Amino acid sequence: MANFGLNKLLAFSVPLLTIIYPVALVLILMGISHDFVNYSKESYLFTASLSVFIPLVEVLNNSFGTKLWFVTNLVESLPLYKEGLSWLLPSIFVLVITTGVFKLLETFKENEKVKERY
Repeated sequence: MANFGLNKLLAFSVPLLTIIYPVALVLILMGISHDFVNYSKESYLFTASLSVFIPLVEVLNNSFGTKLWFVTNLVESLPLYKEGLSWLLPSIFVLVITTGVFKLLETFKENEKVKERY
């Protein structure tokens, strides 16, 4: 009887944790390195969203057998998919790209403010 309850608990918690732990890791690492890089709000938003979306697609496919057209195939083709880390490289890529883009935009805005003063 106790094992039946544990099996039900695991059937519920494993998919939930599969979705939660990537975004938690991403936000923790970004929070630790924020003082060095000074990420924009958008970097947090895009990277965290991607680190939730990819595991969500995996859970829908693996736990519930739900395929999302080409998205499931795309996620399955990502590196480290079999290890459960398919979210890692895309999250790093999105973090680097969004941080770079928004740093450039910030630099352009500062340059425009300097030009307006003179």
